[in-house]
Amino acid sequence: TMENSATKMESVSRVAQLPIVESTVSMCYNIYDKVKESSPMVNSVLATAEGKVKQAAESAQPLAAKLEGPIKKVDSLLCTSLDFVEEKVPCIKLPPGEMYENTKHAISSTVEPAINAASAMAAQGAQKVATFAANYGQSNAHDHKNKGE
Repeated sequence: TMENSATKMESVSRVAQLPIVESTVSMCYNIYDKVKESSPMVNSVLATAEGKVKQAAESAQPLAAKLEGPIKKVDSLLCTSLDFVEEKVPCIKLPPGEMYENTKHAISSTVEPAINAASAMAAQGAQKVATFAANYGQSNAHDHKNKGE
């Protein structure tokens, strides 16, 4: 991460603090640490890569300083967009497990009544067809009986 406060983006910090993002990043760090510790060779390769990324970030500091104005404008726009999302979708601030349970409940409370209504309509339709078929069968048999006489 770039530690220069001039290039720090509030929007990135806010997104990183969302529970679903925070949880995912934490899980990724844990996996990365396990992979890194899996063997000395992997550790060496990843440590070298980390060093190169740090060098690249430090080399980019002068460019980031020159782009500070546009970066702040983009950051402000992203923060405004995030405010909108947080207002319209407040569950985005919930922990992943709670978000899952709420979503599951919302779906089941919406879908189950629709399925029950559709099943009831299908049963009613089947009953009408059966009644029609029974009545048609009786009248048809009655007609054949009368023709035979």
